[in-house]
Amino acid sequence: MKIGIASRQSLIDLRATGRLFPHAALIEIASGDERFYEEEGTLYAKYLKIRFADGEPFASPEDMTIGHAREIARFINALDAKIDTLIIACYWGQCRGPAIAAALLLYLGGDDWPIWKDPGYEPSEHCYRLMTKALGLKGAQVSRKKKANYDTIMEASLKGNPSCGRLFDTVEEMLDYIKNEFEKEAKNYKMKWFEVK
Repeated sequence: MKIGIASRQSLIDLRATGRLFPHAALIEIASGDERFYEEEGTLYAKYLKIRFADGEPFASPEDMTIGHAREIARFINALDAKIDTLIIACYWGQCRGPAIAAALLLYLGGDDWPIWKDPGYEPSEHCYRLMTKALGLKGAQVSRKKKANYDTIMEASLKGNPSCGRLFDTVEEMLDYIKNEFEKEAKNYKMKWFEVK
């Protein structure tokens, strides 16, 4: 099975091709007031819409729960043999989607390390932990390297460390900046594929 990680922009680009994906399933993740882009039964053979936030760096009532993870696991386990492609899409294609894809790669017998080491991704450890638990994966390890780097940059930025380049007075100001930068980046983001052999 091929697993693709997509941003919202990637879904828009795929839809613009007018192509149908009769052997593909789509998991589209939204949070807050983000609207779902795809409609049931349009381009993909199977489609799951699910709404939750990353759970990082700050906890929120909208964060992914074990219930969300179990819903995704049921969806995956119900796919029939003709489905050979799975696309996982979240708004930026950088946190929730990669975390779910990493857990699913492991579950399907593949290697999740290519996702963790890819500098274009910041997989949500919270989402990954819940997903591996829902899939019954014992002992799945989360790479802490990226989280440690992110936490260090965040802390240094708030303390006024000039090596960070940009300084912020509040966490909210920094998060707004990060969101704007990700939105710019997401417009140029190309979907990446991982294969389970």
